[in-house]
Formats: sequence, C-alpha cells, structure tokens
Amino acid sequence: MSIPKLSNGLRWPNIWVADVPEMFQPRKSPFRYPKYARDFGIEQDFLLFLRKSYPQTVNSPNEADFVYIPLFWTRYHLKNNFGSGGLQELQAAVDEITALGIPTFTVCQYDDGPLVRLDNCRIFLGSRKTQENLDAPLLASRLPGRFVSNDSKFLFNFIGRVDTHPIRKELVASVETLKSGFVSIGGVSARHYSKILRQSEITLAPRGYGGSSFRFFEAIQAGSVPWLIGDIDSRPFKHQIEWNEFSLYSRTVSEFLEQFEALSVPQMRLMRGRLNETLKPLLRLGNWNWLLIQELCE
Repeated sequence: MSIPKLSNGLRWPNIWVADVPEMFQPRKSPFRYPKYARDFGIEQDFLLFLRKSYPQTVNSPNEADFVYIPLFWTRYHLKNNFGSGGLQELQAAVDEITALGIPTFTVCQYDDGPLVRLDNCRIFLGSRKTQENLDAPLLASRLPGRFVSNDSKFLFNFIGRVDTHPIRKELVASVETLKSGFVSIGGVSARHYSKILRQSEITLAPRGYGGSSFRFFEAIQAGSVPWLIGDIDSRPFKHQIEWNEFSLYSRTVSEFLEQFEALSVPQMRLMRGRLNETLKPLLRLGNWNWLLIQELCE
C-alpha cells in the first residue's frame, strides 16, 4: 500500500519504538486463536509496520512526537497464566518508558487490556470492555477458501459459542428458528465458516468476553455486512470511517430485533458493495496501521 496523505494538512508524526527486554515480546503464543490463523496479530503487525513501512520512525526519543510501547501483551499474559503473573516486572518496564514524559501509545489485543498502569498513554484495544481507551480492529489471517462464490444464500448467519456473554445466548434464542439464516452453536470447519460468511448478506457479531469479536472483521473480509450487538460500540476509527454506511449496530437484542424487522435487503446489498470497494482493503493486516496513526493526529 502506498503512503496515504494525512487530512487537514498535518504531517505524519515522528515515532520512536521504545526498547523493551525480549521477555516482553514472546516469540510464540501458547495457542492460536482463531485456530485457522497464524500466530500473528495486531500487536505484532503494528510493530512490523513501524519497522518496515512507516517513513517517520526515528532513532531516539529526543526526536519523537510519540513513543510506541512495543509489548506483545497477549502473548505475555497468556504465558504468565492469563495475566496472574509477571505483572511487577511488566509495570517496571512500562514505568521506565512513560517516565520519559513524551506522548506514548500502544496496541493491545488482550481482552482484559494491558493489566498494568499506563500513565498518559493512549491505549488502542482490540476488544474494549469499558468506555475508556480507544478501539483497534481485531484482525487475524485471511480466511481460508477465499475463492468461494459470494452469491447470497442466507440473509444472516451466526456461528460460534454462546457462553462468552449473556447477550449471545439471548440473541441465538431469538433468531435460531428463522429460516432466512444459518445458525450454528459450536464449531464448524474454518473453510465452512468462511463459506457461510461469504454467502450471507449479514453476519451477526454479538460481543463476547471482550467488547468486540474477530467475527465482525472476518465478515468484512468475507464481504458480509457485520452487525455488532453489545453495550459498547467498539467499531474503530470513527473519525475516519462512517460505519453506518458499512455495518449495523444495536446495543441490545431488543433493539436488534426492532431493526431486523425493518431490514431492507436491497439496502444490505448496497452496503455490501460499498464495503467491498472501500472498507475491505483498509482493514487488513499491514494496511489498518495508517488509520491508527491518523487517529493519533486528530
């Protein structure tokens, strides 16, 4: 992707990638999630982007407008018993960086966030659980079977677990008997999952343990209109993306059902077209990073 221009005549900021001990950048995660994906997420992708693609990375904090904290939060917390260990060492490491007094930011995919105090730091979360901090897209590897036809077969789909948040169980109970959709509780193969998304006008993406889900962004990749359902609107980069042109959002299942009854299938097909042309290329590993830096500059 070529280097885009910043809006409002702004310049791309100088960013220094802070030095951190190797222990805070584990090479592997104890497990992969989603299972079809590489062991590579937005935390690793953003660091790679700064090192390989971003033109304004500088060599010292004295030259920087922003300092990036390049911790692999998810891998580190998973390796330390889901965040119950290693916090004292982690806090000491981030305190050393934030003490520089330069505006600081980080990208964290872990559902519970960094789990340490980050003074004066902008935290971009892949699955925000509270009204605090900023949103980042929850991206993974490309879906398998990407040459499957996108011909519509279902109005909507939901494939996944229902035990990660009460709203999921309530949602499935409301839609599982509708003949216009495909609903599956539990696992299907990654290839079949991908096929169903591509053949659906809409993909229901209720929040889980975190406020977002991979499903929302997998739907975009598959060319299906994502419908986020949950108390937190975790759609990222709202200053730059007019999300109502590409997606749907409901705070509750009751609100969802009201909107679903008034649904216009031709309108959904228009949204799918806009999504494929405009949004899908932006929200990919290696591309979304520019949007985050634009957000820093707002």
